[in-house]
Amino acid sequence: MTPSKNPLHLDLTEELCALVPPQLSDPGPHPDLRYYTADEHRAAVEATLDRLGNRDEVWLFAYGSLIWKPVGTIVETRKGTLEGYRRSFCLRSTRWRGSPERPGLVLGLVPGGETVGFVQRLSPLTAPTDLLALYQRELTVNPPNQLPEIVPVQTSLGEVTAVVFVSSPDGPSFVRDMSREQQVDMLATGSGNWGSSAEYLRQVVKSLLETGINDEYLMDLQRSVAALLRSRFLNR
Repeated sequence: MTPSKNPLHLDLTEELCALVPPQLSDPGPHPDLRYYTADEHRAAVEATLDRLGNRDEVWLFAYGSLIWKPVGTIVETRKGTLEGYRRSFCLRSTRWRGSPERPGLVLGLVPGGETVGFVQRLSPLTAPTDLLALYQRELTVNPPNQLPEIVPVQTSLGEVTAVVFVSSPDGPSFVRDMSREQQVDMLATGSGNWGSSAEYLRQVVKSLLETGINDEYLMDLQRSVAALLRSRFLNR
């Protein structure tokens, strides 16, 4: 018997995500945007380490892609709750998970509610280098789409002070006043050279469910995106 490709019973299956037409070429940097320099990345890391105080205990809060695609050497992981922020597909992607012709969406954090995710402690031996790699990944354009913050995260073993990236309303990719229907449509159509927005949504939900986290907002979105893809490609 062939193993099921949908063991977690997600509506948004691999087969549905594969129906989104691929975008194989990389459009490259946008000519009208200014990008972070190597010096700016290093300065941002130093500023964060100074704010943390203890450079031997650097924690990251993972709520999306960091869960399945961590940065650096992780020596400890705990489930944790961040109060005051919630997940939101609020960042427009015209590269990687979208294209100028078919923009997509990626996940960010916005004020309000709470987020259950994971705190990841970096090795003291590699923390500055690992943090630099993370900042190179998350801080691309300037002004940035996401800002590093130092936040308290509650875990079963006590409170942890962690670095987390939150969405910046001043960033060029931040989408204001987007309806749920617009979110669903962009997630169902967006595709870039790293894959589709639908595939990204599925990976986020899958990673959370595999670790025992059920985010109702994301579960509702994946059901709606799956229904839209079925109606467009299978129910003709």
